[in-house]
Amino acid sequence: ITSYSGEHWTDLVSVSNSNGVDVVYRLTDWLPDYQLLGDPYIVEIPGSSVLSGENNTISFRTGDNGSSSSGCSGDNRAIYTLRMKTMTNYGGVFLKSEGCTWSLEFQDSTTLYLPIPSDYVGASECNYTSTSIAFDGDDAISDSVYRLFDSIDFDDDGRIDLIFDEDMIDFEITPTSDIQSLWGPAKFKLMVWV
Repeated sequence: ITSYSGEHWTDLVSVSNSNGVDVVYRLTDWLPDYQLLGDPYIVEIPGSSVLSGENNTISFRTGDNGSSSSGCSGDNRAIYTLRMKTMTNYGGVFLKSEGCTWSLEFQDSTTLYLPIPSDYVGASECNYTSTSIAFDGDDAISDSVYRLFDSIDFDDDGRIDLIFDEDMIDFEITPTSDIQSLWGPAKFKLMVWV
């Protein structure tokens, strides 16, 4: 978590789930006088404290000493890294590697229009929505991006289950040199902030 404690100190972080409450950070474990201690901006929550497939409630608090709580800033954030299998096999040999502008639909029915790669300015349009899944099958980038989106559509309903915006995803395309018909590998990075 990132804590914007201002003139106070981040003094408690806990995770609640079916195992109960796990206090992962308590400033009073070091000293009750906070003025002698630094104020952490980032507190790491161990993965073992978060239960997979359950609702996990993360709570954090600020204070001035061990007995005086000052609440919490509305600007605090939980930032998490999610690891999942999204590896796609090598595709075929493609005639081109240009990309397109994708129309995406997410599980909550929101949509996003996203050029991939980000500097794509052409007229080609691709869809990954519940009403249309369409892309240029002769384009290496479009094929690999389709396979990525398909791998994060867990229930195969044409809606992407991980909700993100254009600032959370980064596509890095690296063409294989000296072979005109092969393009790749491609590196994808997805960051989600809550």
